[in-house]
Amino acid sequence: MLLFPAAYDDFGAVGMELVKVGRRAVPGRLAMNAVYPDGYGYGNRCDVDVCMLNSIYTEVALKSPEMHPNASADNSDPGIEGMRDAASGITGLTIQYYVLIDMQGFSDLIDSLGGVDITVTDRVPLGGDEALNDVAEWFEPGKQHMDGYHATWYARSRHGTSDYDRMARQRILQEAILKQFNPANVLTKFQGVAQAGQQVVKTDVPQGMLGYFANLAGKTRDLSVGTVELVPDNGVDPQNPDYDYIRGLIATALT
Repeated sequence: MLLFPAAYDDFGAVGMELVKVGRRAVPGRLAMNAVYPDGYGYGNRCDVDVCMLNSIYTEVALKSPEMHPNASADNSDPGIEGMRDAASGITGLTIQYYVLIDMQGFSDLIDSLGGVDITVTDRVPLGGDEALNDVAEWFEPGKQHMDGYHATWYARSRHGTSDYDRMARQRILQEAILKQFNPANVLTKFQGVAQAGQQVVKTDVPQGMLGYFANLAGKTRDLSVGTVELVPDNGVDPQNPDYDYIRGLIATALT
């Protein structure tokens, strides 16, 4: 399942992080290959300002929606299908379903669940700029109970840490939600947020499959979450990724 946890510039899949893997050919399915025969971003060829994975949603949605003319009829949109193409090409996995929730919807979901407990390991700013001016408040090390607003900020804060640190915080938040809440309750609250209509909440998971996934999630609560980090420390060069190596990492993790 492909998961868009908060915003389009951070891209996650269950069990792995794919943020900023790009700047060379990104393999995909037929639709993207037809427009980018050498791969998306090859030779810095793209129609947006950053030819990287986190640009594909915008690229396809705004510049090349004709790649996926049936997306709306399939309860999706061209940007999502472009991301699904790229994620499938990079990982070698078949991505059957997606869930998209915007930042406000994600914040509302956490609020509806009563907040989430997070153990903060390093001091992280809320707000401010790159020079850490005008920081509204700080997340101090230690165990904290966060509402949706603060949990989203903690996961998304950009300044004073690296993108890889931010990826780790997002994973910590996802795992905390998985461990602390009953999946059936999460599903009920998720549907409530979706029906409120003030946020972007979309999925192509069939209604009849929701109970199955809630049951599956319940079984995983007592298990550890495996991750495959596509980062330099794991041998992945974000500027020149070796996709065969990436697929090998993922295949090994799944065996």
